Amino acid sequence: MIDELDDGPPNVGLDADALDVEGLTPEAAQEYYLRRVTYQKKLERAAAELEPELEKWRGRVALARQKSALDLATEAETRLHELEGRAAKIRHESETEKMVNDLLRERVKRHAAFTPSVDASDLAAQLDALVGSTAEERALSEKLAESAAEDELEALKRKMKEQRGGH
Repeated sequence: MIDELDDGPPNVGLDADALDVEGLTPEAAQEYYLRRVTYQKKLERAAAELEPELEKWRGRVALARQKSALDLATEAETRLHELEGRAAKIRHESETEKMVNDLLRERVKRHAAFTPSVDASDLAAQLDALVGSTAEERALSEKLAESAAEDELEALKRKMKEQRGGH
């Protein structure tokens, strides 16, 4: 588990880039936030997984001291200090990630709330406005075209009637 932490999240740490979601879609911002929270949870699990190992080495240090085996006690203390250092580093990184993620969660919510959604009918209306054609104008044009076609048909019918009557 601890080896998985080497990957790290994008933009680890508390800096401006870690909190910048403005260039992302709301979905991408949410995905970014979830990746960071997942990394934070990995850190928390790694810290928890180190606890039994720390306890084991604390016990070994105590046992070596009790048996007056100073060379074993020194080796056990060295290993214990290494593990304590690693655990402290992981806990610190986890706490930093939690702070970043708490801030990021609010930014992602705000970003989603203020990012306009794309509505196809709104875009069509905007395009029509730019081109100068509205839905009403198109409907009127269609009715005029139908009316003109009907007038031509009536004119053709009259002409045919006249031609038949003339024969």
